[in-house]
Amino acid sequence: MAHGDDDPLWQDLREMWQTLDPPPDDLNAKVLAAIAVEDLDREYELLHLVESSAELAGTRAAGSDTSGLVRAMTIEFSHDEISVLLRVGGLDDGRRRIDGWIAPACGTAVVMRGDNRSWRAAIDESGRFEFGSLPPGRVRLWLEGAERSFTTTMFEI
Repeated sequence: MAHGDDDPLWQDLREMWQTLDPPPDDLNAKVLAAIAVEDLDREYELLHLVESSAELAGTRAAGSDTSGLVRAMTIEFSHDEISVLLRVGGLDDGRRRIDGWIAPACGTAVVMRGDNRSWRAAIDESGRFEFGSLPPGRVRLWLEGAERSFTTTMFEI
C-alpha cells in the first residue's frame, strides 16, 4: 500500500479511538509536566532530605496547639558540600514561619514555591534567610545566585 492509501485508514482508526476512548483533556499538560520534572534533575542539583524532626518549643506562644505547646519542625537538606537547615514554626493564624541557614553561605536568595505561588527571601552574608508568614502546604525551596542551581524535593510545612 502506498502512503497516500493509508491516510483514510489512519483517519478512521483515530476517529474510532477518539469516540470510544478519548484521551483525557489534561493529557498534554500532564505529559509536559512529566517531561519537565525529568529535566529538573539535569538542570538543578537536587538537595536530599537528611533529617526531619518535630519538637515542642514551649508554652503559650505563637503557633501553639490547644494544649498551649508550640509545634516546630526542623528539616535538613544536603547535597555534596551544601547543607540547608530549616526551622518551621507555627503562627497563631495557622501560617508558618521559616528560619533557614545555608552552609557554606552561598547564593543571593531562596525562593519557596508551592500551590502556584512563590515567595522570595534574601540570603545574608552568614547564610541566613527567613520567611515570616507562609501558608501551610507542600513546597519546594530553590537556591538562586549560587555557582550552581539547587532545589529541594517537595516537603510539607
